This record gives sequence, C-alpha cells and structure tokens, in this order.
Amino acid sequence: MAEVLYQSTAFESALVYFYRGQKVRPTANDFILGVTKSKSAIINAIGGKSLDLSCPRKVKFALSDEAKDGIRNPSEVPLNELPNELLNLTHESKLSDKHFQQLKRLMGKSYDAVQHFQQLSNSEERYEMYLKNSKEISQLAAEAYRYLGVRSEFWRQQEPMYNRIRKCRKKTSRNVSSRDDMNALQRLVHMLQDISDVQRAGDHVKALQLCAALREDMKVFNPDFAALTEVMADLHAFEAVSNFHLQNYKEARDGFLAQLETCRNGDLQHHIPRCLENLGRAYAKLENYQAAKEVWTERLQYETTGSEKSWLHFELGLCNMELGEYEEAVMNGLVCKKGSERAFDMDWELRACVLIAQAHLALNNLNEAQTYFQNAQYAAYTLNNQKLEELLVVALEKVEAAIEENERKAVEEEYESFANAYYPPNQARRPMLFAIGAQNRGISDEGRHSTVENSPSFSRTHEIGDEDGIDAEEEDWEDLPDYLQSSESTLPRQNRSGQESNL
Repeated sequence: MAEVLYQSTAFESALVYFYRGQKVRPTANDFILGVTKSKSAIINAIGGKSLDLSCPRKVKFALSDEAKDGIRNPSEVPLNELPNELLNLTHESKLSDKHFQQLKRLMGKSYDAVQHFQQLSNSEERYEMYLKNSKEISQLAAEAYRYLGVRSEFWRQQEPMYNRIRKCRKKTSRNVSSRDDMNALQRLVHMLQDISDVQRAGDHVKALQLCAALREDMKVFNPDFAALTEVMADLHAFEAVSNFHLQNYKEARDGFLAQLETCRNGDLQHHIPRCLENLGRAYAKLENYQAAKEVWTERLQYETTGSEKSWLHFELGLCNMELGEYEEAVMNGLVCKKGSERAFDMDWELRACVLIAQAHLALNNLNEAQTYFQNAQYAAYTLNNQKLEELLVVALEKVEAAIEENERKAVEEEYESFANAYYPPNQARRPMLFAIGAQNRGISDEGRHSTVENSPSFSRTHEIGDEDGIDAEEEDWEDLPDYLQSSESTLPRQNRSGQESNL
C-alpha cells in the first residue's frame, strides 16, 4: 500500500504507511528505505531542505505568539498571523462561489474535509438541542476549518496555480491522445469485423473493397500507433484470403508473403503459423510444389495439434507425389494415418490410405497398394461415402488385374528359365501345354479340364487330366519329366506370400 501511494505521488500518506510498517518490522530495509525516500520526496516538493517535518501527535489549534519567523508548519502558525479572510471565517460567514472554486483547486482531495467542517460549524443551533458541549464541537470544527485554510495557503505558495494549470493541461493532452487512440483502435476493430463477416458470407469482391477503404483510412494514423502493425498484418491476410477464393493465386501469394514479412518484423509470432499454412496453399495452387513443401516443413517447427499435424503431412505427401518422391510420400502418409488413428478421425485415415496406396502403386508395389486400397474402401464404407467407395472398387479391380498380369508374366518367365535349363540349345523346345490367363487362375475341380487350341505341335485338341492320358505319340513325351506326363500337370511357383500355388 505504501509503495502504491508513493508511486501515485501521495508522499504524505506513503510516509504514514512506511512508519507503520517500520514499527511492525523495525529491521526491514524496505520500510527504512521507504521512510527515507518519502521524506526526501516531500522535501523536494516543498522546495527547501531545512524544513522541520516533525509534527506533534496532538494538533494544537491555539498556538503561542513565540513562533519563529519564516516558513513554518501550518499547524504552528499563530492565529494573529492568519489572513483576515481566514480569521473572519465563522459559521455565519458565507463565502462566494468563486472562492470555493479556488479553494477546491487549492485543497484538492482535502476539499471534502473542508465541506464537512463547514457543515459542523453551521449546525451549532441544531446540536444545542441534543448535546451539552455543542459549543466546544463548533469551536473545534471552526479551528479545523481554519487549519485547512492555512494549509491550502501554504501549498499555494509552494506550488502556484499557474504551475498546476500547466501540469493539468499536459495531463489532459495525454489523456486526449490516448482516448483518441482507443477510439481509433475500436473503429479499426469494427471495420475488421465487418470484413470478416462479409468474407464468411462469401462476398469476396465486397471484402476487397472494404480492405481498400480501410487501407486508405490507415494512412492518416500516427506511425507510432501501437496496434498499427497487427492491424496491417490482419489486413494483408484478409486481402490474400479473398484473392485466393477469387482464384487470384498470385495476388494471394503476394498478400501472404507481405503478412509473413510484417509478422516477422513486428514480432507477431502467433500469426506466423497460420500465415505459413495459407502461403503453402497458394504455392500449391500455383503448382510450385517445391516452395509449398519448404513452407509446410517450416510450419511443422511451430506448435501443432493432432489434426494440424495430420493435415500438414498429408499436404507434404501430395507435394512428394507431384515431385516424384514416392518413398517420402509413403512416409508422410504413414505419419498422417498414425495421427488420424490416434485422434479417431476416419476422414483423415481415408485420405492417408488413398495417398499411401497411390504412392505404392507408383512404386509398383501392387500388393501393398491393394492392401491400402482395401483399407480406404472400408473407411469409405464406414463414412457412408458411396461415390468414393465406387471409385475405390474400380481402382481395386485395376490393381488386381495388374497383379494377375504380373503373376502370369512371372509364370512365363519361370517356364522359360526352366526350358532353357532343361533343353540343349540345339534341341527344339516344346510349347507350354496350356495358356495362362484370367480364366484358369489355379486348378479347381471344374477347371482341371483345359484345352490348348491351335498349338503348332498338336493337330487336334487334347484334354489335360483325361482318364486315358494325353492322346499323343509316345515318342513325343519320352524326353519330358514324369510330373508333366501325369494327369494333373502342374508347375510349382512361389507367390509373394511364400506359399506354393498351382497353375
């Protein structure tokens, strides 16, 4: 409390509280220092260092005539040295309004005490009806009233009214300037709110017009205005967002760059992450995927939530796909998928699965692509997104067809390697006994009877697995292995899962 009073230039009250604290804790340095600095402040305010600031505990209103000459404490001034105007102040005298105005300026906060004592002195007749010592109360009130008058006269000499008026004008000018700044700030906030409402309504052309009007109004503001930098950053952001929705991507990019520069120069760290996100979107729309990748990578250095991190890694994965960095796209997709699973966000899990499947498809990892397309199909089914589910069914069919084609080629290559190893170079090789295609995937009970048509080594159709064997000349099969002469001719092949499959 004492320190607050001291900072508010109420040195006398601060001195009282410092004294009280010193009595409670005599060894505390804070109270000792407070007493010293309060005394020094009062002495400096009075203007003389030789004054005696000691005050008796009981104020005596009837003082002796032996007071010394010079500037003295108001309580020690004898009554015969008071001005005639103050000596004649009784409960019957009435002062003019001009005098009370001047007295109010002189007394300051003590003017309320002056009015209180004046009411006491004017109520002597009323107190006589109830109190025996009403005259004594009236005399004490008159003495206190005179004392306050002498005190005001004393401070008037130490600090003249013209000096007070000058200080009051300076203080008023400061208050007016700060009040104008507050009004200007409120007006700017209202204009920014109007722009935001117009943008949410979808009228981006009108939003750009309001931004241009606000920019013209800001030219008249003082450059030292505290909130000017933040308002400029918001203005750049509003203009860039409206241009982005109007497909003016170059203007949007320039606006976001200006906002980023303003935030960095003005130390507005809380605006930078959002600005980087929007700038990356603008670069992506301009197909500058390398710049978008760098901007979003910088955005990851700031604090992010789970959904923001999933979104950023998904966007980075798309940039990797456009740049041909398929392995990095798989890594970013896996991070996005993991974050969406933690947040139980099925929508982002669907997006991540599609991204990973496309990256594996580009890397020709067909089995992995099939797995993630199936996961994406399940997520689309869970979200009841029928349109996307149909697209994923078509994609799965194409992937499965590609897998079958690769398996067919693998079987043919395996047969070619087997034939090259078995037959000498000068001996004619037998063709494959049956064609490998989609119609004979594996050997089932119904598909065990296959035909080889138009074979150059056979003049008629032969059935594989007939009870009587293959109807061919015995010398044609003498050089073939035993398992090719059996009723169930098979070629062993290891598939991707490591199990033996029969074709």
